[in-house]
Amino acid sequence: MLLLALPTVLSAQLDVTGMNVTITTNQSHAGVNIDNGYTLTVCGNITLTLSSNVQITNGNLILKDGAKILLSGNYIVQANGETTVNSGSMITLTGNFENYGGTILINGTVQGNGSFINENGMVTINGQVILNGSYTNKGGTTDGTGSISAASILTDGGTIFGQDCSSGCGTNLVPIELYSFSVHSSDDKAHVQWTTSSETNNDYFTLEKSRDGLEYFAIARVKGAGTSTENLNYSFVDNNPFEGISYYRLMQTDFDGTFEYSDILTFNNKNSGSILNVFPNPVKRGQQINIFNGSKSERILRLYNLNGALILEQKLAPGMNNLDFDNGPLGGLYLAKFVDQKNNTVKVIQLSIN
Repeated sequence: MLLLALPTVLSAQLDVTGMNVTITTNQSHAGVNIDNGYTLTVCGNITLTLSSNVQITNGNLILKDGAKILLSGNYIVQANGETTVNSGSMITLTGNFENYGGTILINGTVQGNGSFINENGMVTINGQVILNGSYTNKGGTTDGTGSISAASILTDGGTIFGQDCSSGCGTNLVPIELYSFSVHSSDDKAHVQWTTSSETNNDYFTLEKSRDGLEYFAIARVKGAGTSTENLNYSFVDNNPFEGISYYRLMQTDFDGTFEYSDILTFNNKNSGSILNVFPNPVKRGQQINIFNGSKSERILRLYNLNGALILEQKLAPGMNNLDFDNGPLGGLYLAKFVDQKNNTVKVIQLSIN
């Protein structure tokens, strides 16, 4: 790898065609040519000034650690080319940014006087693209969580943030912006609420739940607004939060099937342990079992054997309930299911009778 660290000013074209090159100081070149699978890395708080085109035929250009490129020309990426603009880094150009089947990742900023053309390529924008010209997809895909600001935003095949812009998508385009996502407790239930400040091509939300924060399952699907620039409020009530900690996250899905996840919320069901306490457990046949119902409303106990057959059903008033098992179930393991008056499951435990 060639390391260009001297504070020299060069005028010839920089060819990255025989080895990887890293630039760590301010430099000037006529242009850049990257081929044969090699990589040009520009890193640090420096500026690479170019008076002609950047041509990436087969290789990669990486900007990181706040590095900048000032380009008086076009930035051209072919099918085997790649570009990564990391967060805090920037490309500023007077010409066009042209991607012909390459892969572009923009976590920082690309800005310029010209246009951005993505023809059969993949562009991921988690930062921002700001143009005086147009942004056009020609059979390519533009995705990500960032934003595009341009004189016009169009598709001629392919999608931009999952949206068909063949009739235009205005001058500013962003995917869904989640303004807030929260959960609070009310009446022993978890009330999940979220607000979007804008939506683009949003088909639906899926609210997912987990006991351990690792494995999630869907508990609700809520229709999205498609495309909107207004604040929109959504909510769902989970009638059966887990005892102790429950984890929630949103999966937002576009009309083309692409999706992304929100941050994870943690809900502590602090009352779950005192709402229904069963003791002793295990219990001996013929012994009294005590069930404390800490709710203000009636609950129902349903006792099932391991084959799923209902053995016992008993109403539980608020407060302490004493059940006699003198003539109760035979010894063994049972599933005790507690439900509210709307038949929502409140708690499930395993009860052992000796």
